[in-house]
Amino acid sequence: MARKCKYCYTKANDNDTLCSICKIDINKDKKELTKEEKKLWYCCRTLSLIGFLAALGGLIGVVGAIVASVGLAGDGKNSLIIVIINLILGIAFFIFGISLSRYKQWCYYGGIVLYSLSIILCIVSFNIIAALFSGLFLYYVASKTSKNILYRQL
Repeated sequence: MARKCKYCYTKANDNDTLCSICKIDINKDKKELTKEEKKLWYCCRTLSLIGFLAALGGLIGVVGAIVASVGLAGDGKNSLIIVIINLILGIAFFIFGISLSRYKQWCYYGGIVLYSLSIILCIVSFNIIAALFSGLFLYYVASKTSKNILYRQL
């Protein structure tokens, strides 16, 4: 059975005790972690949570676009464009969420673009609460620690 890192939930190499993502010793207890290792552990967990929420939001966006396309079937060309844009963004957030939970390298710049676009769209549509959440997610995805984790520069 393959081991998993208890700090970032990725598959660990059976021959090595250091995790390939977070570079924390797998056999170390949480009480023994240094301040820098705790920061990495927190950032890994946050990226994993943001990835899950992005994938979930992407699925909800795709389902919403499908439901809206049924409801707006005869309303004209503008409604179709809005449904297509929602469908594309839903698929993009789903792919981003799955990739971020797997700590893929492209998620650093991809997350900056997606969440910046999300903030702009939320501000234009006067959805301030969603803009604040997108800003919070952007803050964590665009942080220096996240970049170091995603680019394996630890």
